[in-house]
Amino acid sequence: MIQIIGLISPFFGLIALGFVAGRLRRHSLDGLAWLNVFIIYITLPVLFFQLLSKTPVEKLASFSFVAATTLSTFLIFVFGFAVAYLRSRGDIPAATIQGFGGA
Repeated sequence: MIQIIGLISPFFGLIALGFVAGRLRRHSLDGLAWLNVFIIYITLPVLFFQLLSKTPVEKLASFSFVAATTLSTFLIFVFGFAVAYLRSRGDIPAATIQGFGGA
């Protein structure tokens, strides 16, 4: 279990750091757009490559791994969609995007 936490902590740490930075100081929409570009196109690919390079290919291609990650992502999407749907009072397009963001 500690190995899994060690693998995913940089990912969630990056998310937490961005959240805290956004709360400490308000940024303009242009600044937030560049922050999104930086995170999506620079930091996340590097982080994913680092995580995947440490994992043997046999484990990545195993059926149980693929099924577990697919099911987990689907459940997180459903939960995020449901929460967003209730908060937005039935706005399905917005709830879908928020569900995708959560997943």
